[in-house]
Order: sequence, then structure tokens, then C-alpha cells
Amino acid sequence: MQKLISCDRNSFELEAIEGISLPLNDSWLARQLRQSPELHAKFRTLGCSLRTFKRTSIGKALVEKRLCYLKTLLRRVGISHIREIHRSDSAHSNERLASLLCSIALATLQLEGPSYAGPFAEKAYELCPDDGTIAWNWQHIQTFNELEVASSPALNNLEPSACSTTPAESTTLRPICPKYTPIAVESAAELDIGRFRSQYARLHKPVVITGLRDEVASGPWTCEWLHELTGSSHVTLRKENVKSLQWARLDEAETVTLSHFLNERHAAFKDFISRLEDGSKYKDAWPSLFIGNRGVCSDLHIDAFGSSFWMYLAEGVKRWIIFPPEETGRLSPDLSEPGQLTFKIRPADLHPGSPSPTEVYASTHPFMCELQAGQVLFVPAGSPHTVLNLTDTIAVSGNFVDECNLSNALKALHIDGLVDPGARYVAEQLQQMAVGNLCSKHPKITSK
Repeated sequence: MQKLISCDRNSFELEAIEGISLPLNDSWLARQLRQSPELHAKFRTLGCSLRTFKRTSIGKALVEKRLCYLKTLLRRVGISHIREIHRSDSAHSNERLASLLCSIALATLQLEGPSYAGPFAEKAYELCPDDGTIAWNWQHIQTFNELEVASSPALNNLEPSACSTTPAESTTLRPICPKYTPIAVESAAELDIGRFRSQYARLHKPVVITGLRDEVASGPWTCEWLHELTGSSHVTLRKENVKSLQWARLDEAETVTLSHFLNERHAAFKDFISRLEDGSKYKDAWPSLFIGNRGVCSDLHIDAFGSSFWMYLAEGVKRWIIFPPEETGRLSPDLSEPGQLTFKIRPADLHPGSPSPTEVYASTHPFMCELQAGQVLFVPAGSPHTVLNLTDTIAVSGNFVDECNLSNALKALHIDGLVDPGARYVAEQLQQMAVGNLCSKHPKITSK
């Protein structure tokens, strides 16, 4: 029985089946696919990810069978757990029971959602609070439950403008996609850091800033200039895949030189990330160079670990659609598995006034801009956003943490740190910087 339970323990180790990588908590599904040629053939015919497969009728039946099996084990282990407590072997028994409860929580999450999975995950955490993986799952299921609850009020409080009332539909309120709010445009000469933080960063509002070209990047930033400057550098390309579970649904493709790619077709102020120790996670992750072809779209996503984002567009035009962080629950987030949050809708394919994919989407308040060459865009921490290249583009960007989003970053890094030592060390450094920053503003406060 111990072997049966431990093999289903959630972790970040990967198991591969015919080029597909999956978290080990899905190893049971991998075994099912390997053992049944007929089932495996259906999976390959669908051509979808494992997450999508589990939402099909076949996949749901497998998850239901899995959940039934786990609950049968729970009844057996529950009796064994009581006996082992009497034998003073409670620590070992708690670990076994917590592992099983965590597996049940994950299966329940896929079938019934976070509110039903929560009690199992919470009990697992109570039994083994020092187990990083169990704590990580519990934290994510709590977050998912908050998103699920946050979307509920909008169901019965749609704004009048969010519904169609044409004569032909006078007896039916039909939700339509919301109008876009234009993103404010500010001149860098008239926008100081204090006003930027008070009017935009703290209020989670995006803004386009003009007049920063010389501050952000020197050089002409043309394809020819990049050829000469760094054409021999090797870069890993990304391609759009609507079935992907990767960041913005962009999968890694081949690695080529920058010149080869081009032939085929920095920061605004000091932030906490720039002050991390050398070798720390995220220390050298930015700035990033984005060279995109016309028509490429990064799907709806939220940037990592509660960080804010900036982009300087050197060439071309990009359409940005950005949602307030508090409306994340209205964007049909996939709450079936812990980890990187993905969404089931594609705002880039929707237009104001057209039929809304859901009632709650009709009550959102998206911002939109067509970012022009020479402009800088600020995206607040926690804001879901999607980007479409209207032309071929060249851009430089970076993520940052400052006093406006420090608490969100620390919360996200503490959760990631439950299973990632690199994230945990970054959180420790940011915590020290936060204390030092507070002490410098209020000399009477000491770090002790």
C-alpha cells in the first residue's frame, strides 16, 4: 500500500511519453496511455495537451475512476492511520495520509473545482505543514478558490452597457464584449516617479510613456543595426500554440543565430531585482529582446511572481489589451491544476459589441492601446494581458519589483519558494531590502 501511495506523490519531476512532458502527479495518466494502445491512439488523434485531454469525456471518465480508486485507498489508510498512531508511528502515518489527501485534492480540483478540493488540500497541509509540495498545492488551491469566489458577484451584477437590447432581442438580455478604455499617454518630461507611482503603479493602471527613447536604448534599433551588433548570437525562437501550457501559449522552437532569424523574414529606474546578488534567480533574466513577426500573438497571461513590466517598442506597432488584476476571475481562468495560470478565452479574437463568450466577461473593463515605435508601456503587476503584433516588431522589455508591488512579489515568491530554493532565496533578499528601505525612510526604525 505504501508503494501505491508514494508513487502518486505530486512533485516537479518530469516523466516523458513520446515527446510530451507532464508533472509526475499525472504519471497515473501516462501509465494508462502506455498500457492501452486504443486509449493512446485516441489521445494522439485529439492532438491536445494532457490538461485539455482530461476535460474531454474520455479524460473525465479516467479522472473519475482515479478519484474513486484514491478514495478507496483513503478508507483503508484511514484505518491504518489510527492503528499506527497507537503504535507511536504518527509522523510516518501522517505523511502517508497527507500524500493521499493531496492526490485526492488534485483529482477533485480537475473534476469539481477549487471549493471542493480545498478541504482535502487543507487537511493534507495540517498533517504535514513542512512538506513544501503539499504546502505549494494548498496555497494554489486557496488562490483558485478566491478567483472562483471573485467571479460570482459579476454574474448577478452586469452593467446595463454590457447587454444588448435591440428590438429583436427586447425580451432577452444578451451579454456583449465590453468596450476598451484607451490607455493614458504621458510625456516623460511631465511624469515624475512620484506621480507615476501614485496615479498608475499603486492604482494598477497601465500607461504609455513617450520621450524615453534616449533613456532606454541607444542606437537606431533597426534590423540592420541588430545584424551588425549581435547577429552571431544564438537565440531560441518561440511559436504560437493555442494548446500549449507554456507562458502565453508560446512553445520553444529551434535555436538559430539572430542574423538567421532576421534574414528569414534599459530599465526606467533602479528596482529591487537589479539589486539581487549575482547568480540569484531572475537577476540576469532581463532586459529581454522581442523580435516578432506580424500576426504573432502572445495569449492572455499574467507575468511571473507578482512583478510589474515595461516595454520599449523600437520598431513596428503592437496592440495591447490589459485587464485590471481584480477582474482575473472573470476571464475564465483554468482552475483545474496548480501552477502557471492559463485562461480559456482569447480576448485578441473578441471585439467590443460582439457576443461575449461568458456573462462575466461582459462586465470586465479592459484597457487597450496600439503601442507605437518610440513609446514605453507600463503594465501593472498582476494584470492579465495579451499582445498582438500588427506589424513586424522589435522591442526591449523587463520585469521589475519596487515598493508598489513588493508585497505581491513577496507573497508569490514565498509560495514558489516552497518547492524552488532559488525563489526562496530571492524572497529572503527582497525581504531584507524592504526592511532596509523602510529604515531609510524612517530613521527611528531599525532592522532589529
